[in-house]
Amino acid sequence: MTPHIEAQPGAYAETVLMPGDPLRAAFIAENFLKKAEQVNSIRNCLGFTGYYKNQRISVQASGMGQPSLGIYATELFDIYGVQRIIRIGTCGSFQDHVQLGDLVIPLTASSDSQLGKNRADGAHLSSCCSYDLLEKVMHTAKGYPHKVHVGSFFASDNFYDDRTNWWHAYRDAGVLGVDMETYYLYLLAMLRKRQALTINMVSDNFNSKETLNPKARVELSGKSVQILLDALCTESL
Repeated sequence: MTPHIEAQPGAYAETVLMPGDPLRAAFIAENFLKKAEQVNSIRNCLGFTGYYKNQRISVQASGMGQPSLGIYATELFDIYGVQRIIRIGTCGSFQDHVQLGDLVIPLTASSDSQLGKNRADGAHLSSCCSYDLLEKVMHTAKGYPHKVHVGSFFASDNFYDDRTNWWHAYRDAGVLGVDMETYYLYLLAMLRKRQALTINMVSDNFNSKETLNPKARVELSGKSVQILLDALCTESL
């Protein structure tokens, strides 16, 4: 047990899906996993372990932002022996061609956070996804009609920014979009020689000002989960 996770040793599978929203964690467990059992409820950051096509899979909510995700990812990696964490989330798009409902997989991530600097003796480490996971997901995604974008990404510690055009520099550099978690997840996995990947569904577009309503977010979020689970079961990791 930890201050944030009440699960017993061995309660988590080696592969953990990590949505931010605890209700989404429950949704994934109820709709995609067989024999799912709840393993964590502290702070209502729900965790579950079950099976998909006979492969043991866990789901653990991270809460919002990199500091919160960092707590859960660190404890899962260091205390529970988790080998890979895949974030299932939403993001904002900086690009016109990356539209609402599309999937974005960050290849690399930059950030305005100081978390990376504090982890590497003052250096700003570039964080990168695990290529093996990326390759599996992209191979599986070819069998689905969903549009998937892979490229550079940004993770911010700030949801509300008073600078109206702060994101223009990232757009002009070809950065696909922004969330508040991916940079630190990738960095923690790199430092521990573990695996990490993010699959985000676009919920907002900074250029068009379009946004998905809460109902649409729930209805569309399942497609990233389905692709990921099928990818994880293509062969043993």
